[in-house]
Amino acid sequence: MHRCGTKAQLTLALMCRKSWKLLFKDENSDMKSIFLALILIAAMAGAAMAQEVPAIEGSASYIFSPKPASYNGDLSHRLNRQGWSGSFVGNFDDVFGLEFNASGSYARAHTGVSTDSVTIHGLMGGPRFTWRETPRIAPFGRFLVGTVHRKVSGVGDFDLAAQAGGGITLFTGSRFGIVTGGDYRRNWHGLRWDDFTVYVGISFRKKSEE
Repeated sequence: MHRCGTKAQLTLALMCRKSWKLLFKDENSDMKSIFLALILIAAMAGAAMAQEVPAIEGSASYIFSPKPASYNGDLSHRLNRQGWSGSFVGNFDDVFGLEFNASGSYARAHTGVSTDSVTIHGLMGGPRFTWRETPRIAPFGRFLVGTVHRKVSGVGDFDLAAQAGGGITLFTGSRFGIVTGGDYRRNWHGLRWDDFTVYVGISFRKKSEE
């Protein structure tokens, strides 16, 4: 049984018990009966909201990758990069989901006589863990593995990568919200090189019954 659902159900049960005693303590109190009925309706609505777990979630974000502290001397490691990231998450319960992530970041370097470009695309997947104590705020953590394609001045290759991080989603409505966070990514290309990425974007969710 989910934590959110358990807490909501216990709260609702206690309210029902207290309301039942008060309701029949004074049989002629019509106003009290109406008032308690409204409280019960509100409590059931709140409990239902707390139990809702989206079947799928997704996001589209702007990302920024500052120049990493460790690098091999390659051009791609000496530049700040900007780009995009898109995520899709399928949830199995209120905590655990499986995430697929695609991203791209880009930069240009002016060397005086020419302009060199850097393009890095990643395709990764792995588990995502979300804390859902409130219907509007959803902190999460994730661990992803996959591959990164890096192209420097027209020459490209593939690297293996592992990425760990997390963030928080603030839902402004039943479907859409704002997501922000950060990730650390370790890439293996000859010597190892590291990335840190921060992001902010738009998130959406789709409930199971929709």
